[in-house]
Amino acid sequence: MAIAVGQQTYAATLLQAAEMGGWLLFRGTLTAGTTTSATDANNTRLPSAESGAQLGKYIYFDSGTGIGQIRLITTYTLGVMTWIEAGTAGDTTTTYAIMSIDPRILQRGLAEAQRLAAFNMALPYDSYSLMTNNLLHFMGDFEEWPDGTTSAPAGFVLAGASATIAREATTRTHGLYSAAPTAAAGAVATLTYTVDPELVRYLGSASLSLYGLMAETTAADAVMRVTHTTQAGVAVSGNWAGTLTGNRFQELENITPTTITTNPFTLPALLASLTLQARTAVSTTCYFDDLFLGGPSLYDYDIPTSLIKISPVIYMERARASLSAGGSRTPESGANGEALRYRQDWTVAPKSGSTRRRLRFYRSLPSARHLYIRGLQIPTVVTAAGTNLNINADFAARAAAVYGARTEGLAKERMTEFAELKAERDRLAAQFRTDTNEPWVDVEDI
Repeated sequence: MAIAVGQQTYAATLLQAAEMGGWLLFRGTLTAGTTTSATDANNTRLPSAESGAQLGKYIYFDSGTGIGQIRLITTYTLGVMTWIEAGTAGDTTTTYAIMSIDPRILQRGLAEAQRLAAFNMALPYDSYSLMTNNLLHFMGDFEEWPDGTTSAPAGFVLAGASATIAREATTRTHGLYSAAPTAAAGAVATLTYTVDPELVRYLGSASLSLYGLMAETTAADAVMRVTHTTQAGVAVSGNWAGTLTGNRFQELENITPTTITTNPFTLPALLASLTLQARTAVSTTCYFDDLFLGGPSLYDYDIPTSLIKISPVIYMERARASLSAGGSRTPESGANGEALRYRQDWTVAPKSGSTRRRLRFYRSLPSARHLYIRGLQIPTVVTAAGTNLNINADFAARAAAVYGARTEGLAKERMTEFAELKAERDRLAAQFRTDTNEPWVDVEDI
């Protein structure tokens, strides 16, 4: 069954819920507004000219300036509604709704609907971010940004005075995104990954390689740094400085590092820590993508955080993808890759000290091969009024209306109507449920 996603904004869905519950009284467009008032000169009888007609009702801005604002109407005179708490002044772009229910109740209902639907209405998600024997696991591909598109991507820490970071969707080579740190005038911007100490214990005397791509406007503005520290506290760093200009991606494999003079390079026998750092020169922006640091065989891998279920067949590239003349890297996918099967080649195993599970392979795999993992992800919970929902909007509206009726005590007063709403909600929940015929493998602990 196809997974249906309602292309409808959060605000529109909230109004739909209000209408279903009988709480939507009037809709209009403002002709003027202040921080404590809204005027609709085209509908001066709203719906009547009686001054008390709108008292105690709620106004909700559903589009335009001030979208999402909720206020309790305290006075009303011929199309002018006022309230006590100052907010955003509406204007002629602002559309509004008058409701007899506090819209915040319906907002809580929409939040509940999205939480309840998360696993039942999971969305397809194809991941190419995990590379075999990569100490960065899936995080070197910069596809996962759990804290938002302007916060450091999964696994990395951003540093540097006034440094910023962006999830970049245009200047990229592999997958959907690259990482684009920007350094301010005062300091270098650094994006640092610290290898799991659990892995570091087994890396003494190991031979590591650094692969990946970076782009810059000016040569040497982008630098990759690998730092290993011995148990005696001696730190040795190798820098891979970019040489290409014009934001053209360059393969790190083709750059001779400094201090560490070879790639691959050998770690000391007694290793205390290992870090990888993407560095951006002062007052510039650089781009990093598809990073690999590793070599020794790994058997356990962190699973991309977006995935809640995965297909029982994972495909592995038969050869490491090379950088094309156009500056992109497209991995081999689907049936073109080597099939790795659940319980034959891999399983899902608990991660020590975490509820998040790991992929565990039963055999050694060749290094730096992308894994194509087809799976499902939990839809992002939407709260912004102008953003489209990631679940079916009709279901969400009915679920919010049921929540509102229950909260307002109407479940008993309007039993027939409430039962119909609830039945339709349940029908839609079943209709748009993710296809369960696929033998999905769960990747979260229960």
